[in-house]
Order: sequence, then structure tokens, then C-alpha cells
Amino acid sequence: MFPRIVFLAIPALLLAAPFALAQQKTGTTQLGKPEAQPLPDQSKLDGYLNNWESVTKGLRTLDITVERTRKSPGLGDLDVYTGSIKFMKLDDKNNPVVLAAMDLQKKGGKATDFEKIVFSGTYVYLFQPRDKVVLYYDAGPAKPGKANDDSFMPFLSGMKTDDAKKRYDIKLTKVDAAYIYLEIFPRLQKDKSDFIRAQIVIDRSNFLPARVWYAEANHDTTTFKVVKIEKDKRLNRQEFEKPELPGKDWKWKKGEKSEDAPPRIARPQK
Repeated sequence: MFPRIVFLAIPALLLAAPFALAQQKTGTTQLGKPEAQPLPDQSKLDGYLNNWESVTKGLRTLDITVERTRKSPGLGDLDVYTGSIKFMKLDDKNNPVVLAAMDLQKKGGKATDFEKIVFSGTYVYLFQPRDKVVLYYDAGPAKPGKANDDSFMPFLSGMKTDDAKKRYDIKLTKVDAAYIYLEIFPRLQKDKSDFIRAQIVIDRSNFLPARVWYAEANHDTTTFKVVKIEKDKRLNRQEFEKPELPGKDWKWKKGEKSEDAPPRIARPQK
């Protein structure tokens, strides 16, 4: 699916943005370009991350309306999708499980130009509209007493600030009256296969991300802009369970053995 860093951020963003807002504007920082030196005082980074962790771990649900833009410089492609990403946290013997559901539609596209992913806690369901197939992968349960580092949102599922800093190289690149800008680089090889660089913009009013940007090794870039977000809203548990096939001509397909692990980045079919 998407790099875990994205879900770490989006709700709080994907760990993510203002809880009670509608439209919002971020600062003038240009995504994809390094910040001019000197950097802000890095000693303040831990305080910001601790606040982010504190706010996020208390959340039960998140219902996020997003606009996602994906650019492929090599191909000259520009795809814009809008829709929702929802999260629900369940407590299972003090071992949080974060469920997720994403449903996006391409702007100006056909009805079949959509992306849909459901994570039920044990299975990942990935819709493939072109082939009329729903792929399913056995994600397996999280290890008891340990935050699942494969979770979409490590802070929601128990990851601590110190653990996040060990896993990612996090730098504070800018702070203004409204936002905090973080630049993130992966330390682990399995994360480097997802993304090579990311930026998370956190809203200072609630310490939830307002925007997430990341670049892959092939230089494709993806930006998630939060349009609206609601926390602890009553969500239908069924949205996170095994979905129904969209039509009689759709089929189920189990992930191949070479794909035993669910895809960490979901790319639209072309």
C-alpha cells in the first residue's frame, strides 16, 4: 500500500490535519525542494514529535477527505484523485489494531477509474478495476505486546517517538505561526523501497498533519492534501471488513506467493 510514513502522517495525518477544519492553506514552502539553511533549532524536534504522539495515540477514529496528486516526471503523467481515507483503532488485550479503508476517484475520470483498499486487521483487499479483480493478502496479526511496525500508523498502534527517530532520519526544516515542517528520510532498507524522502506539514493548532508529500526511488512523487478531517466520529465497522465484489463479473484472487506480503505502495492501473 502506501508507504507507512504516509499513514504515520495523514491522521496525525494520515496520522493528519486539523480536526475541525474544512479548507486550509499551508505555508509557502515548496514541496520537493530542500529548505534553505540554516535549519531551525533541532532541539525543539522532540517536543513537537512528543506532542504529535500524544495527540495521535488517544484517537479512536479518523475520517479524512483528501486530494491526492501523483506525478511521474519521466512519463509526464499527472493524476489527481479525491475521496476518503478512514481509520478505526481497536484495542485487543492492550494491543491496538488500526483498521483502514481508502476509496478514491480520479478527477474527470471514468467510473472505473478508482482506487480502493481495505485493511481488516488480518487481510488487505486491493481492488483492480481494469481486471475486475479484488486481490487479498493475509497480513497476519500484530505481535502481542509490540507495536506493529507494519501498521499504517505507527503512533496509533503504539510506536513511540524514540522508535520513530531510530527508524527515520527526521529533521525540522521550518516553523511558522501556523505549521511545522518535517523532512523525513528512511533508515531501513524495507522503507527505502517505499520512499526516498518525505515531507510532513503539521498544523500547530492540533498537531495533526495538513499535508504529506513523498518521493519514490523512480522520482515519482505523491502529495496528500487534507481537505477535511473528523476525529472520533462514529464509523461503520462494516467498512473495514471483507468487502463485497462490485459486480457479478468481478472475481477474487489470492496474492501470489511471490507477493505474500501485501503491497506497500498501491499504484493505479493504467
